[in-house]
Amino acid sequence: NALLAELTNPKNKHVLVICATNLASMLDEALVRPGRFGLHINMGAPKAENRFALFQHFLNHALETGRKAARQANPVSKQIIYSHTLIQELTDTTDGFVTADIKEVVERALKTAVTKRKATTCTRHELMLAIDAIKTQKGKQGGYENGAQLKEMLRLRDRIQQQSQPLPEIASAA
Repeated sequence: NALLAELTNPKNKHVLVICATNLASMLDEALVRPGRFGLHINMGAPKAENRFALFQHFLNHALETGRKAARQANPVSKQIIYSHTLIQELTDTTDGFVTADIKEVVERALKTAVTKRKATTCTRHELMLAIDAIKTQKGKQGGYENGAQLKEMLRLRDRIQQQSQPLPEIASAA
């Protein structure tokens, strides 16, 4: 409501508002109706070449972090490099994944490697398990991808909140 009030305030004629969301279907219809924002740009999920670059980035960052830890523990530890073939396989199995999903794949795989093997790098198996876990998680959330069910749940929640005691006002620091 505060954002809508600011958008419709005549004093704010020369204000540029840039917004981003992963779930545009969840936005309040009053916020996105015609005339509120002049331009809507749908970025979509990264294409294969971008997912490849993202996997390279996150795996290289993880490797560098792992190398630092390994050098502290064992200065002669072997150097591990993730192969082009492995990164291509990861890319091919993650169609529809966004940047946050890819980062989560690497983080989950590393967490598994550290907790189960006390390793500082993850294996193909750990990466594929992380991908499967995220696909399962996305599948469970997928029932709301069109937004209709979720919007109805949010409307119901809002009606319940309106009938309950109002929350106290919180002064914002300006």
